[in-house]
Amino acid sequence: MNDTADLHLPPRNTTTAVLHFIHQLGEPVQEDRTFTVRGIRTGKWMGIWVQQLVSEHGCDNLDATIEVWHHMPSGEFSATEITHCAK
Repeated sequence: MNDTADLHLPPRNTTTAVLHFIHQLGEPVQEDRTFTVRGIRTGKWMGIWVQQLVSEHGCDNLDATIEVWHHMPSGEFSATEITHCAK
């Protein structure tokens, strides 16, 4: 990995969520949105954060795949995927 690639990585000890909106027929396409917070969010705290993202940055009928990246303090990455369907 080169130095320029490092500029695009979130800092260590953070959790990043990428909302990949699922396109609904007849609706406008929504661009992916990326959010990063300090700390490693899992379990209950991950659920609270996802609810907050949906309420603040989505809409009432949000359908999205949420790609979650934990950038561990050690520098390693752990990935999870969540599908959120409003219906």
